[in-house]
Amino acid sequence: MNLGEISIDVENLKGSRAGRSFDLTLDELHLLETACNYPNWQPTPLELAQAVSRPESPCDEVKLSQLLLALRNKLDPACDTIFPQLFSSTQTATFTRQVDPYVGSVLADRYVLTKLIGGGSSSLVYQGRRRHDNKPVAVKLLIINSRSSPEVLARFKREARLNSALVHKNIVAVEDYGVGERDQPFLVMELLDGATLQEIVEKHGLPNLVEVLGFFRQVCEGLAYAHSQGIVHRDIKPNNMMVMGSGESGFTVKIVDFGLARLAENDNPNTEVTQAGNVVGSPPYMSPEQCRGEQVDHRSDIYSLGCSLYEMLHGDLPYLGKDPVSVMIKHLKAPIPEMEVKKADSEVNAELNKVVSRCLAKERDARYQSATEVANELARCEALLQKEKPGTWEPKNKVLSWLAARFR
Repeated sequence: MNLGEISIDVENLKGSRAGRSFDLTLDELHLLETACNYPNWQPTPLELAQAVSRPESPCDEVKLSQLLLALRNKLDPACDTIFPQLFSSTQTATFTRQVDPYVGSVLADRYVLTKLIGGGSSSLVYQGRRRHDNKPVAVKLLIINSRSSPEVLARFKREARLNSALVHKNIVAVEDYGVGERDQPFLVMELLDGATLQEIVEKHGLPNLVEVLGFFRQVCEGLAYAHSQGIVHRDIKPNNMMVMGSGESGFTVKIVDFGLARLAENDNPNTEVTQAGNVVGSPPYMSPEQCRGEQVDHRSDIYSLGCSLYEMLHGDLPYLGKDPVSVMIKHLKAPIPEMEVKKADSEVNAELNKVVSRCLAKERDARYQSATEVANELARCEALLQKEKPGTWEPKNKVLSWLAARFR
């Protein structure tokens, strides 16, 4: 599929132009497909937002502006291809400041929102400050269209309750939550001076093996704690692993976005949030039981962790397809692929394959039964790597500087 000079690889969620290739989110791909299908359409921002809005990923004008800005940064720097009539590149960059109804607003008389810093399928994340001491915070809001969905609202409230009970160095801290004056649900978190592992890879390339194993051991520690509290994340992936610089010790990783989490025990299986048959998660990382819409336990997170680890070691996902459904079918039926770990000798490659393959077992009883087991196996592989005395990750200092400057 092509849009002018932009080539779109739907199956692999990639776009390329002038020899440069970029990963696309499903929302970005959907917007590009709309531009391809309706090349002569000149919609208003509201019309386009409504056209690309999906039940699983609602879109309003604020989110649309962010999608357009992201696509133009990647594929359309001259702003002449992807709905060029809507905003110039300058207008797109400043659009949220001009019309965002939340910037400058006060929530529950306690928090002032200062700027939009990101968003997901059902929420927006703002940088803000706590009024009584001016402490910087991150504030997560339901996007306006999502407020009409009882299921999304239920998940948001669940996220607030579950996250506030989790206190661990490898899980983002939730400091407050509530509902604002305009019936706007919000979640207040620590503001992390970092970036997701996915963002780091896109900007600086794959870390070396020692860094990858160190990152994932920290994720395992956070997961082990959450699981010990009866909580399953259900959406483990590199985009939900926030990496921060931590001085001479290197990097600290925190798990973010428990928006799809559920209480593993003492939960009513007939609620809208956990009802069997509801398929919830990110298809490239979903366990077979998630793909079947079954209730999940902590071993589903182990599977998603295996998908993420495969991606960071191999450079691609274990299962790819032309659409989310085809990927889910592969999770259910396709054999576990052999993984080639770049710059690893045959012994290390074989051991890492054993770890990832066991994480990706179709039957949960065949997987590791705890995140602690995975962490121990990764530590064993890390010890093998030390024999090779691998070099340091070349962009490490650049990454640390970049992370430190993200919110300055």
